[in-house]
Amino acid sequence: MENVTLFRLQLKSRVAGARELFWRGNAQERENGIFLQAGETVRFDTFFNLFSHAKYAQYCDIHSVVLSLRGEGKFLARLYHAQADGKDRLLRELEFTDEASLFADLSALPREGFVFFSLTALTDALFCGGDYAAQVQAQPVKLGIVICTYKRESYVADNLRRLEEGAADRLWKERLHVFVVDNASTLSLPQSELYSVFPNKNTGGSGGFTRGILEVCSRKDYTHILLMDDDVCFSFETVEKTYALLRCLNEKHRFAAVGGAMLILDEPQTQYEFGALFNGASHIANNTLLPLAERASLLKNEQPPKANYNAWFYCCIPVQYPQAHGLPLPLFIKYDDIEYGLRCIKDLIVMNGIALWHEDFRKKYSLMLEYYDKRNYFVTAALHSRPKRFRNAAHLFYFVLKQLSLKRYDAAELILRAVEDFLRGPQFFAETDCEQLNRELLSRRLTFLDAEELSRIAGKDVRSVQAHKKPSALSRAMAVLENYLPAFLFSSEIAVCDDATAQSTHTFRRKKCVYYNPSSGIGYVCELDAKRRNKLRRRAFRLFFRFLKNYKKTATLYRRYAPALCTTAAWEARLGLVPASKN
Repeated sequence: MENVTLFRLQLKSRVAGARELFWRGNAQERENGIFLQAGETVRFDTFFNLFSHAKYAQYCDIHSVVLSLRGEGKFLARLYHAQADGKDRLLRELEFTDEASLFADLSALPREGFVFFSLTALTDALFCGGDYAAQVQAQPVKLGIVICTYKRESYVADNLRRLEEGAADRLWKERLHVFVVDNASTLSLPQSELYSVFPNKNTGGSGGFTRGILEVCSRKDYTHILLMDDDVCFSFETVEKTYALLRCLNEKHRFAAVGGAMLILDEPQTQYEFGALFNGASHIANNTLLPLAERASLLKNEQPPKANYNAWFYCCIPVQYPQAHGLPLPLFIKYDDIEYGLRCIKDLIVMNGIALWHEDFRKKYSLMLEYYDKRNYFVTAALHSRPKRFRNAAHLFYFVLKQLSLKRYDAAELILRAVEDFLRGPQFFAETDCEQLNRELLSRRLTFLDAEELSRIAGKDVRSVQAHKKPSALSRAMAVLENYLPAFLFSSEIAVCDDATAQSTHTFRRKKCVYYNPSSGIGYVCELDAKRRNKLRRRAFRLFFRFLKNYKKTATLYRRYAPALCTTAAWEARLGLVPASKN
């Protein structure tokens, strides 16, 4: 048995506006801790500092814990169980000066809620930190952190600096290494013991992450691969907590994946995703838009809905996954993480406190994504759900009619092409130069205008546009039927929409639509073109019946031949590599 620090308390956020995810109270944040005046209390029933006792019991057989605290002054520490009904049960309390260790046997607690502590200053005092630790049969772990990037030099430099600061202790150099895969081959970074940079062909996120997986697996001492986006903000303590959890996993959960939650960078106390589920028809972000400063949200995270994948903004997998299940599919972007998760992950752990901040995905809409999103959705559905040709054909028809009702005709054409390419089967992926295809898709650029020009066209300030909430399924269906209406029934009143969340109900019977992206500060204008609309609608109708006729056969081909696309030899040829080096 070994005494393992499960995680260190985090007292300071790297993101403005997120303090209540770390501690609660009216004390003062100082450079070296939290200053409390005599009589003041701070609580740590917070996202990053609560103790998920039920999950540590389930995944690690940990039933008792030691909470170590250190500071300057006299304190009263109280350890609580936050119960599912919202009430707190006092477990232990202890007065101490400067330092203390509280042992707690948690084996009798119900498998719900969480454990946390509060500190009351009995004199003016400075709280400097602490940790939770336990006696466990620890396993050796070495992390290969894979960061895939494309022309985001500043983000990568910031994250590597954060990792270097956290891993300054020599021990961490032996516990992890960062594999930066540069799809643009433009990174220029100083040499470091902590990371290596691999210039790579632009084969999208799937190609970049696969290159990183190849590099990690070619080195025999690594046990886990942590896949991480480049444009994220995180604390090194998150990596520490992940590492410690992996060391403590019991035999039943030894090959579990660990997923990080995504918090929204612009709304730092809001959770966007806590694991996710693909049900064959759509992907669902679990516990989405939870306000994490609220106790009820933390309790929901302790018993989250079922998840069958975790996005690759932060997803840690054992090296046995690629060995047993092959490498990712060459989907370029979109659904690569979903498909691989469905293929490999049978056991996924998500926990309060393992998370990072990412820009809201809802703000990242671009025309090109319609192609990848729809093509790769159909591939994933064919591989991992029962063939439902009528449902999927109906989805195809709805996807196109929705874009037609939004007057985004280029997007409708991309969806049609996506489905046509899907119907070409796995041979399409084997024969297509994905870099060339991506350049071709990028050539379909809209004419972007700034907020001032868009406001002039719209006749009002587009910067006041709010994100749209999804209307009912019936109202959306009614709105897409406008595609059968003659042009003279359309209004000259201009619709102003949020680019990422626009729905057909917001543009119903409008001749002109102004789309604005608050994140980028630019947008574009789309107008009714009845002739083009009718032509695309007829093309969609023909494709609908072709889809019905060929879907089952195509799905069978994907299930039979997709594994050949995921072999090491296939990827090395795709990436133009000799076998991955073993430095």
